[in-house]
Amino acid sequence: MKYRVMLFIIFHGFSIDLYAQSPSASDIFIGEIKRSANGLSVVNLKQVTDNVEYTNQPYFFDDKHLYFTQEVKGVDGQASQMDIFRYDVSSNQSTNLTNSSDSEYSATPTPDGVGFSVIKVNSANKQELWQITFSGQPIQQLANAIEPVGYQVWMQDDKVLLFVLGEPHALRMVDPFNPDDAGHVIAESIGPSLHRMPHTQGYTYTVEAAENSNSNSHDHSKATHKMTKGQGASLWLYSPLTGKKQALTNLPVGATYYAWTPNSELLSTVENKLLAMPFLVNRNKRSGLPVESTVFSEVEIEGKACKKGISRLAVSPYDEKIALVCVR
Repeated sequence: MKYRVMLFIIFHGFSIDLYAQSPSASDIFIGEIKRSANGLSVVNLKQVTDNVEYTNQPYFFDDKHLYFTQEVKGVDGQASQMDIFRYDVSSNQSTNLTNSSDSEYSATPTPDGVGFSVIKVNSANKQELWQITFSGQPIQQLANAIEPVGYQVWMQDDKVLLFVLGEPHALRMVDPFNPDDAGHVIAESIGPSLHRMPHTQGYTYTVEAAENSNSNSHDHSKATHKMTKGQGASLWLYSPLTGKKQALTNLPVGATYYAWTPNSELLSTVENKLLAMPFLVNRNKRSGLPVESTVFSEVEIEGKACKKGISRLAVSPYDEKIALVCVR
C-alpha cells in the first residue's frame, strides 16, 4: 500500500516525504546547537534510531520527546506500513504509538493539548488529516473536505495550514473541525516544509524554484510568485493577522526542507551540509515581519555522522536540541 501512495505523489511532481523515488534507509541523530563568534555548530550528536528501513519526519513535541515516522515490515517481511514512534530523550527508548493497519506520517501536536495530528493513508489510499491521542488511538478525522493532504502546521486560533497535493500543490488555510470547510488558497506551487516563524505571528512556506518570487516587491497584499531560473526555492512568510505575504529569501539550490531555531536562525540542508542564515526580526512591528535577512554559512557538524547526506532536520523550540535525519 505504502509504495502505491509514494508513486502517486511522485507522478504529481512531489513526494510526500523524501525527494527520492523510493524510501531511503536513514537514521535520526540528536545533538546540541552551539553558538560562538565563528557561528553555529552542532555538537554531542547521538544516534537515536538504528533501523535499515525508512526513518524520517522528526518533530520535537517538548524538551523530552521526539516523534518520528518509521517503516515497519509485516510478518512476511514484504508488506510494510508507516507508523508514528515516540523517542524518550531521558530513557533513550522508542515506542511505536500507532501500530495500525494504515500508514501514518507527519506527527504534529494539536493546540488543544489532547493529542496530535497525522496524515493517515488508509486502505483506499486516501491521504487524510486525523487527530490521534498520545497513546496512539484515533480521535477523529479533521478537514474532511480536503484530500489528499501532505503536511500540516497548526495556527494559534485552531486553524491549520495544509499542504494539499494537486496540480499545482496548494497551501490552504482551513478550520479542521468544520467538516464542510474546504478552506481557501494562500499560495500555490509550494514545497512541503511549513513552519511558524519565531518572534512573529507568521508562518513560512516555500515556493518551488520554477515559480520563484520577486523579492523586491513590497506590496505584500498583491505579492505574486514569478519564474526565476538558477535559484533555490523561495521562502515566504504569511501573516494571518493582515493577510499579507512577504518574500524572505531563497533556500540554497538543491534544498527542500528547512527549520527555524528559537533565535530566528534559518537552517537548511544540501547533501551532507547544514547551512544557517540569521534573521533580524523587528518585534515592534505589528505584522511581525522580519526586516532583514543575512547570508547562509555552513554549520560545522562534530564527528563523522551524516557524511552520506542529511535528508531532513528539526529544531526543538524549548532548548538547543536539533535532530538530523542522516542517510545510512
